[in-house]
Amino acid sequence: MFKLIEFIRYDEDTYSYIYKLVDTDFECEFAAAFGVGGEVTVATIQEYNKRNYSSYQISKNLFRYNLYMSKKYGYSFEEQLNSQNIFIDQNFKDINFSKLYYPHIKDMWDKYKVFT
Repeated sequence: MFKLIEFIRYDEDTYSYIYKLVDTDFECEFAAAFGVGGEVTVATIQEYNKRNYSSYQISKNLFRYNLYMSKKYGYSFEEQLNSQNIFIDQNFKDINFSKLYYPHIKDMWDKYKVFT
């Protein structure tokens, strides 16, 4: 299960931002072309896909990822999720975010809000 993500460094050779993803099952580093949420979210999805996680398992981890980011940086969970949905669907159509992940994450958020 997702635990945290942190920026490691900017790689001047590849012009990319290097992040460390920590999950209870693995740790890895990955590169994102831009240091913005949508790019980092896509790279996170790709890391879970490499490990054969189902779209629902990825959604649960993205829910935790968005909670982490909203608490760490003071982002609005809903605004972040809606921004990811738009950005990823426009720029990474093959991810199919609005169909595979968004509905599950939104549903988890709606249930979570009831208890907070």
